[in-house]
Amino acid sequence: MRVLLGSYAQGRRKRARTPGELDLAEARIDVVRLGWGRPDPTYRQIFISRFLPDATQEQWRSFDELQRRSTSPENAWRFVGEFANIDVTDLAPKLTVPTLIMCSRREPDNAFEQSRMLAALIPHSRLVPLILSASGAGARARGTAACVLAGPAGYAAFDAGFRQVPGSVMAAPRSTGTRSPGRGVMAVP
Repeated sequence: MRVLLGSYAQGRRKRARTPGELDLAEARIDVVRLGWGRPDPTYRQIFISRFLPDATQEQWRSFDELQRRSTSPENAWRFVGEFANIDVTDLAPKLTVPTLIMCSRREPDNAFEQSRMLAALIPHSRLVPLILSASGAGARARGTAACVLAGPAGYAAFDAGFRQVPGSVMAAPRSTGTRSPGRGVMAVP
């Protein structure tokens, strides 16, 4: 069993249908190249605002720090450029392993439709829309990243999706202590 989370079949360059959409894809790549390494978080916040528009200022600061520390400006630029070129529409139908595809309906850039496309292309796949309840911290945040910010509500969304997989087993985390509600390790045979 393979699990794809917030995945897409085509990157921004490949799914661009108009010159304006392609220009926007190129502008996003240029923003990363020009602004990622700057101490001013303004450029990185463009990405934060797309995924976590209603997050608290502290969550924005934490996410910005995570982005900044996760990769160098050159690597961020290279990643974003390469991700924009992805097109697995010819490869996806050749997969032979059952695949669970999970994506938030509120994912930016029409990513849910891209996940729907993957589910249609991959034989023996299943699309599980992640829907967060209107309650809980971060529940108004967009996208798959919101499941993390939503705390128990977000973890419950993941658990519910995994429980739909035939033969899946929830196991307690390896760390000692008590298991938090909605938090577990999924073992999929």
